[in-house]
Amino acid sequence: MDYAITGSGTWPDCDVQSVRHAYVARHVARTIRKQSQNLGMRELARRSDTSHTTIRRVVAGEIWPNLETIAKLEAAIDEKIWPDL
Repeated sequence: MDYAITGSGTWPDCDVQSVRHAYVARHVARTIRKQSQNLGMRELARRSDTSHTTIRRVVAGEIWPNLETIAKLEAAIDEKIWPDL
């Protein structure tokens, strides 16, 4: 993740209104973070058949999840992760 494009604030609670791909990444990270706080990161990982390390790295902005991971997470939490643009 290129933090130079995120504007002011700390990831993922920063201002990214003018940068579309950063907006998408922030929305994904916030949604996953919220669910991992509700369920616990390991439980979310178990339900989505995804490693907790991957989830932690997505929330931290270190990596982008691939489409398979997004689909697994959406199914596990029964919530849309990808934002409407």
